[in-house]
Amino acid sequence: MVKVIFLVSAVLVLTGQYVNIRMKKRIASLRELIVLVENIDSHISYSKSTIQEIIENFTLSADTKLKTMCELIKHKDCNFSDNWRNSVRRFYSDDCLNKDDEKILISFGKTLGVTDIKGQNSNCRLHKTMLEKQLKDAEEKLKEKLRVNTAVSFFLALSVAIIFY
Repeated sequence: MVKVIFLVSAVLVLTGQYVNIRMKKRIASLRELIVLVENIDSHISYSKSTIQEIIENFTLSADTKLKTMCELIKHKDCNFSDNWRNSVRRFYSDDCLNKDDEKILISFGKTLGVTDIKGQNSNCRLHKTMLEKQLKDAEEKLKEKLRVNTAVSFFLALSVAIIFY
């Protein structure tokens, strides 16, 4: 019986920590995406590389941990827009991104590489601003919930131990 109580308490504590880790990973992913958008923006103006090559070079050189981008560069066979959309839809949750983040990324990829340089720069600036807002919101949410998640998970674990022991 004591082992079960200990196991349940451990699961409750680890659940709170898992939620905290996912929130921190989302923040890291959003930061990487902002850097990626900035990189694309600067390379569009000064490079003759394709969008796919720009993203591939960034992903490999920055040693990115974004699953969405790592998977995107593996698929060069289809249309870039389709690959982007499929990669984001399939792997956004692996990067701890939420549905709003997914919508922003899909919107970004939809017009990426389609318009002239000015249009591409505007697209990058717009989506960078949107991602920065998401980052700010995620950081505020982390500040609010980090201690609460930890405290609640420890409290629940302690309650289980007291009640059932």
